[in-house]
Amino acid sequence: MFPFMHLVGGWILGKSFEIINFISLNNLEWFLLLFSSILPDFDFGIDWFFKKRTHRTFTHSLFFVISSFFLGFFLLEKIGVGESAIFISLGILIHIFLDMVSKTGVMLFWPYQGWFSFFNINKKIITKFQNISDLKYQINFLIFDIVIGLIWFSYIYLQNIMPHI
Repeated sequence: MFPFMHLVGGWILGKSFEIINFISLNNLEWFLLLFSSILPDFDFGIDWFFKKRTHRTFTHSLFFVISSFFLGFFLLEKIGVGESAIFISLGILIHIFLDMVSKTGVMLFWPYQGWFSFFNINKKIITKFQNISDLKYQINFLIFDIVIGLIWFSYIYLQNIMPHI
């Protein structure tokens, strides 16, 4: 997945949470949810800095979800809003869910080496494009991501112009 899709996924989750629970999330909860919906992809920095393949491994695992929740709870409890740490976990979970739509999948039970996606479970990771159809698959995801991002920005823009939407 690409960044817009992860942000939109987090936003849809937050809006659904508000509608189901008849509440409005505060700014901190929105920030935690949206930031953590892209947080797992910060492992690209590790890949780049250490020249090692770590993308979609530990930061895309249930271990990361749980440890991020406890770390977030510990830090947020210092300012009296520890219960907001649940939005960190929800953001990471929606990110992982969306990445499981790809052919590669994620290492959901890291350090177990299996890669889980909605299409298969395998022990090998796809590290580069194997053929032209893999490249087309990625380009289609990129186009879809851009379209979703434009729709999202349009909605946000129109909502600010016409608050009754």
